[in-house]
Amino acid sequence: MKEKRKSPNWLFAALSILWATACVREAGAPDFNQQDTAAQVAEVKSEIEVAKQSLAHDGKYECCIKPPCDWCLTKANGCACASMVDADQPVCPECGLGWKQGKGSLDGIAPEEVKNVLEN
Repeated sequence: MKEKRKSPNWLFAALSILWATACVREAGAPDFNQQDTAAQVAEVKSEIEVAKQSLAHDGKYECCIKPPCDWCLTKANGCACASMVDADQPVCPECGLGWKQGKGSLDGIAPEEVKNVLEN
């Protein structure tokens, strides 16, 4: 007789949290689709910052520029660019550009030393 496959507990917990978060909105707040574009953009930017802070707290977001990049959040679900600079490896396109614009946040690193993944 085949054993019934069980869903991992973490999957159930994650789905429960997502459902609860989606159901809890500020009283009187309009649905996202009902908001004007500026309000939608503001809400998304706020959620991006919360996601970065959460990943940083978990040790999964160590950016090398200030303010931290968005590229790694949307493309890699975390940022290791600070480690990449330390290892003399290419950083994401946004961090590479940030260094060229003087936004580097690591001491002792010259912008021209930072490799950009797009230039390799």
